[in-house]
Amino acid sequence: MTTELLAVVAVLIAPLVGYLAASRRLSGKIATSDAEQLWAESKAIREDYRGQIISANKRVARLEERVVVLEQHNSDLSAENEELRKQVAEYKVKVQKLQARVTHLEAENDRLTALLANQAHKTIETLEDGDAGTS
Repeated sequence: MTTELLAVVAVLIAPLVGYLAASRRLSGKIATSDAEQLWAESKAIREDYRGQIISANKRVARLEERVVVLEQHNSDLSAENEELRKQVAEYKVKVQKLQARVTHLEAENDRLTALLANQAHKTIETLEDGDAGTS
């Protein structure tokens, strides 16, 4: 009977001993070398991520500042571009007017050249007739 009693006590005590051993190991204390190592690695990973987040936040801030500057520059260039378009349009009108004037003056020059040539021809004929009458 003592053997049976011992077996019953062993069956009752074994789970209790297992529970106590497991609860001590998993109680939140970091005393074992595996848990301590895992905690240290986890802490290092978190610190690395914090550093990456801080670095990324700084970069985002710099990029946002640059975006503001570039947007202003873009706005300035757009305004300058619009002003240059207006000037080009004005110059096109001036060029058309000047081209029309050049065409008109060329025609006037051709007309005057023809008139002058005709007048010169008449003058020469008159002079030749005058020389022929005196001789």
